[in-house]
Amino acid sequence: QYNGSGNTPVGTGSNTGTGGTRSGSCESTEGTPLMILAPFSHIAKTASISPIFAWFLPTMSQSYPLEFRMYEYDQNKQLKDFGEPILMPSSSGINTFSLPENFPQLTRGKTYLWQVNLICNDNDPSKDILVSTELEVVTMPSNLITTNDNLETIENYLNAGLWYDALGLALTNENSQLGTFGTILLAELLTFEEDNLLTEISQLNDNFNNIELSKIKAIEERLKQIISLRRIITNSQSE
Repeated sequence: QYNGSGNTPVGTGSNTGTGGTRSGSCESTEGTPLMILAPFSHIAKTASISPIFAWFLPTMSQSYPLEFRMYEYDQNKQLKDFGEPILMPSSSGINTFSLPENFPQLTRGKTYLWQVNLICNDNDPSKDILVSTELEVVTMPSNLITTNDNLETIENYLNAGLWYDALGLALTNENSQLGTFGTILLAELLTFEEDNLLTEISQLNDNFNNIELSKIKAIEERLKQIISLRRIITNSQSE
């Protein structure tokens, strides 16, 4: 029986870590790999102790087990396990997940790392596909304005860096489906991250050396993923 991928997370501040060498899927599929739907150019924040997490999973010929893990930073800025790993079946497309009631409560003022682990082979954890990103829990800004216009409130959340709160409101309005609000939100996220990546790759090209080559290739791969995911979101909205 599979007992998890171990206590070592993929990495910090990363949305692209992978435990295997394939392109983010248990199968040799082209296109968008397993992706966490959160900013990866900076640490996203939430004022909720019960935020909604989201990721995209490509279509595969079968459902593979998926494991959700969380870690917290201790006083020495070292990562340690937070709560128990949660095993669930995988589902293609955009997935959303809320922590169960028996999961430890998040604490404001702390930074966490959450990880999604796609288990491709129960007997070989090195084949797992892993993605992770950090999350900072903060106090709701006293000057943040919420209105009856959910789209306006979502924009206010985004301007305050509260990605998870914006996502939660979008999904609440759409009865836990992506819908119009969620589509707009993800489209804005992809545009924001694409602009940051284009700026970064321009700076690397201006100061190019052999050390930067791997960074440029990684950024180019992320840009391809963004383009692919944007196409999927656009197609789902038109259906």
